[in-house]
Amino acid sequence: MVDFSLYSKSELLKQRYHLHNLIAQSTHSRVFLASDLALERKCVVKQLYSDHCPAKVKQAMELMFHQEAKILTKLAGRHPQICQFYDYFRDSGSLYIVQEWIQGITLEQKLHRQRKLSESETKDILLKILTVLECIHSQGIIHRDIKPNNIILRSKDNLPVLIDFGVAQEVSTRQQKVIVGTPGYMSLEQAMGKATYNNDLYSLGLTAIHLLTGRLPQTVDLEQQHDFSYNLTVVINRAIASDSTLRFASAREMRLALQSSRESFLTQTNTIEFPLSTWRIFSIIGIQLVAMGFGWHYLDFKLDQQPAKVFFDSPSTELLSLPTQDELKPSLASQIQDVIFVPGTSENEVLQTLGEPVWRKPGFWANSVAWSYEDVVAEGIDLGYMFDDRTNKLRQAEIAVPPLTDLETVQSALNSLLAAEQPSLDLKQGLHTVYQRQKASHNFTIGNLEGIIQRNDKDRIYIAVWEADFH
Repeated sequence: MVDFSLYSKSELLKQRYHLHNLIAQSTHSRVFLASDLALERKCVVKQLYSDHCPAKVKQAMELMFHQEAKILTKLAGRHPQICQFYDYFRDSGSLYIVQEWIQGITLEQKLHRQRKLSESETKDILLKILTVLECIHSQGIIHRDIKPNNIILRSKDNLPVLIDFGVAQEVSTRQQKVIVGTPGYMSLEQAMGKATYNNDLYSLGLTAIHLLTGRLPQTVDLEQQHDFSYNLTVVINRAIASDSTLRFASAREMRLALQSSRESFLTQTNTIEFPLSTWRIFSIIGIQLVAMGFGWHYLDFKLDQQPAKVFFDSPSTELLSLPTQDELKPSLASQIQDVIFVPGTSENEVLQTLGEPVWRKPGFWANSVAWSYEDVVAEGIDLGYMFDDRTNKLRQAEIAVPPLTDLETVQSALNSLLAAEQPSLDLKQGLHTVYQRQKASHNFTIGNLEGIIQRNDKDRIYIAVWEADFH
């Protein structure tokens, strides 16, 4: 048994996880080798750190981190070649995910050691990873970041293990149109914010090119001839077709094609023969042009800066403290509380949290300037702030939400606008009558604040609170 008294509480996360050394990091995450003292095993702990980001970006990153934990929970124990999930929690304000510790090297590290892989070795890896993709796709999940750095060859059995579900997506989940992935490994449609199952197969095809040639896919000489088998050539060509309708419909279809003989492959797919030099790298060039056009606005906390050596181990797959779906995603009400400011707040504090507003205009009231923020936290939720241009202090705050926003969220917004003041029974009833469309508006005074709750001409719920001497 581990003697917990040897560790101070400040050295432990959740009073059980002891961090050893940093093994990987990216812009918004750190990954540590750690010990689970409760079960006396090693593990990997991933930390999200986003306090330095504007509030809107921070919220989006936290939602993606929640989504990663939810996806890992859903996949836990479903396939032995998926890095297993152990725990998810918040400690001292930071979010953490705990996962399996695997002994092995990434395909990227293997390429550094031997320059390129043989055709037989590459084909074997493709077949084994395709069974993993069959599994995760059957659960309605797209990985969205298949590349050599996210596949580890496990030492004990040499099986490829898929890691890093940081930008994975559930197909059934409504997602904001955000570009995620790694340039050079994603399809044109993924680079434009849309992902489907065959995008993972596209990325796997480009990964195969990297393994076979030892070079980044976009740098491969199209005129150079390679002596690879017919099936492998055609499978890769089809996987990375620029027209997504010509690609494989599923990981299973791609796996069966890779296992087929040349004759049966032609019979099954009626595919035209292409030499390997026709790999459609022009689609990658197209992605690079899209990248320049969009400026690559990522919400990216992937492990793209892994050290040359990362050593992992393989403990049991027992699951601990799995979060429920409700625990994984904070309510809209709680998210709104974090972005609402009350009269008396300084301009700088609002800027540090929300960033620059969509617009600034002279306010209706004397010596005032109005700021507008749109689609904060969720689509259709807009914030307005009116400052005194002499003191730079907030004098009026307002929020507008879509017509069908739940009452809990609207009540939370009102409570946040009132700061320390507690809503009276009359105010609660006034909110309820406006929410239920029993009357168009309700005016109120509470402490040194005045305000209004109403449904506007678009049926949106609007709440404004201002200092009594402002109007």
